[in-house]
Amino acid sequence: MKKKIPVRVLIPAMLLATAAMYGLHYLIFRDAHHIGIFFVSDIAFLPLEVVLVSLVLERMVERTHENDNQGKICILQSIFFRDCGADMIRYFLTCDNYRKRLIPAMSVREEWQAPEYESARKFLRSYSFALDAEKLDFFAVHYHLNKHHAFFLQLLESPSLTDRDEFTDLLLTLYHFWEELSEQYDLRTLPPEKIALFSEYAQDSYRLLSSEWLDNMQKIKKSSARRTLSPLRETPFC
Repeated sequence: MKKKIPVRVLIPAMLLATAAMYGLHYLIFRDAHHIGIFFVSDIAFLPLEVVLVSLVLERMVERTHENDNQGKICILQSIFFRDCGADMIRYFLTCDNYRKRLIPAMSVREEWQAPEYESARKFLRSYSFALDAEKLDFFAVHYHLNKHHAFFLQLLESPSLTDRDEFTDLLLTLYHFWEELSEQYDLRTLPPEKIALFSEYAQDSYRLLSSEWLDNMQKIKKSSARRTLSPLRETPFC
């Protein structure tokens, strides 16, 4: 394994090398005036070089990294919705008495572009996502989450996700929902306060699931020209 040269050694070595090359130049050409002109010229170019390297090139590298990271998140989202997310949306829709308003707004079409997706997001921000507590079966919800809670942890361990990512918020909400449900002895006979708490968890999960599903559809739409993916595949809003 190659050893890295410490910075405290590298900097003096580079300075000595520079001094040696300037000294060699003087010994050969005996022209201190010429050396001084080019030395000042090189020093004057340093601020511009710093700008080019630290701002322009670094930003280009960051943008490339961000694009790669978004592609990885899109794949993680697609796997999540294929394995469990879409089924959860379908279930919550059965408990939503106002789903006839939501479904048309979320019926993504192949021809959708950025304005249509933004219009759908605007609708989601105003939608209540209220669920009928009498229709919610927390035993069934826990059974579904229990099958996938290890999968949620695996996704959360991905280096592509960050604490500020909305998909991370969704996974954490579902995991905490599973934890709360798992602490109950009997999910079929819950006290009113627990029903209210779990209904709120279900509502938050429903809202985040819908938002992230739409986000994933748009990401797939953007990449469909390159990957020939259909954004309408396995849609739960039908």
